[in-house]
Amino acid sequence: MGMLLVVWLPFALPVYGFVTDPNWQSWLSMPVLYAEFLGLAGVWGRWVYGETGTLRRYGLWFNSANGKDLVLGLGIGYGSVLGVFLWEGLMGWITWRSPQIPWFSLIWETLLVSVLIGFAEETLFRGWLLSELERDYSSPIALWGNAIIFALAHFIKPWDVILQLWWTFPSLVMLGLALVWSKWRSRSAHGYPHGGGLGLPIGLHGGLVGGLYLINVGSLVHYTGKVPPWMTGIDNNPLAGGIGMIVLTFIALTMYRLAYSKT
Repeated sequence: MGMLLVVWLPFALPVYGFVTDPNWQSWLSMPVLYAEFLGLAGVWGRWVYGETGTLRRYGLWFNSANGKDLVLGLGIGYGSVLGVFLWEGLMGWITWRSPQIPWFSLIWETLLVSVLIGFAEETLFRGWLLSELERDYSSPIALWGNAIIFALAHFIKPWDVILQLWWTFPSLVMLGLALVWSKWRSRSAHGYPHGGGLGLPIGLHGGLVGGLYLINVGSLVHYTGKVPPWMTGIDNNPLAGGIGMIVLTFIALTMYRLAYSKT
């Protein structure tokens, strides 16, 4: 991580110094960071472990099985988020509105965000980090360590924001568990060596993020205030509420069952 920051900071500091828009700061700096990460991952594999094909070990297999898993994961992610909102609509907790931007632009941006964020975060957490944990620890420790670190990484925020969102930590841990099991599911289903393929976790993670992006950026819903935010989700994120926790638990249990169904 230190090597990564040393290479990245000379590019990132001017971006954050001269670009004021936070969105543009991310769009300009983060692709460079992940390009460096992918490059250094190969160096890391050869230097530390004497291995080639490091990205394949992390689960980046560019084949039809991984592609089908990607599509499956996107479907589960989008379907889960939209299902939560449909339920909240039926209960009268939200009302639906027309999008504030054209449908074509909204859908295109949603797909782009889904794939990019899913790829970036899953290559880091379920790719590199999980692989490192699996080398040195038992499967349960690697599983829970990965999920907890993943959840903690989402709390690198100002203290007042942490105090507001701390209770979403269990949901993030549950999501982390589901994503690890989804990767292990591909190992048992397709016979990948090492930890499995990243197609399903990339799709699942990206679908969940993309579903939220579609609703929030499109301003498709209005909360009626009939129930408290802890039920519908804090900060317009239904996955950070009571209903969302139930959905994430169901997804995690399903992935757990699939991960061990053929072992």
